[in-house]
Amino acid sequence: MPKPRKPFTKSHFKWDRELKKGDVETYLSQDDKNIRVSKGEAVISRNMDQLLSVITDPVIRLKWAGHLATSELIEGCGDFRVFRIVEKKKKASMVAPREKVFVTKVFTLDDGSKVVLGRSVEHESCPEKKKESVRAFVHLIAWVLTPDKKDPEKTKAAYILYVNPKG
Repeated sequence: MPKPRKPFTKSHFKWDRELKKGDVETYLSQDDKNIRVSKGEAVISRNMDQLLSVITDPVIRLKWAGHLATSELIEGCGDFRVFRIVEKKKKASMVAPREKVFVTKVFTLDDGSKVVLGRSVEHESCPEKKKESVRAFVHLIAWVLTPDKKDPEKTKAAYILYVNPKG
């Protein structure tokens, strides 16, 4: 029987600052199996609903995220949504583009903040196409969006992405 995984603690990941540009800070870490984990924090000059639509609407996401070739909603039921995204092939790269199929759910906290949690899923309408892309496994993708108390047209945003790119 496998041993239960230790719970995450503040010291579980050693975060290295990757980038600080204006109000945006991003950090990288790796877990004990060398799987990359990234997180970011920023104050975005958009209200919370606008920012939430970038996360939950595949058409808006595709316009916003220049690294994506496709972004589509596979299935939705209430606040649960299954997405499929495929990254663009990188120039001069021998590696196939990454594909992710994942489910998300939106939660609203008592203070009005929105939390979006997601992870990889298998879906019958999205079989893996090994010749076209590599299916990455999303252990966790999460966003926390909090409206700025002084300016409702700004949102404090934090995200974490814990993904095995498989390759």
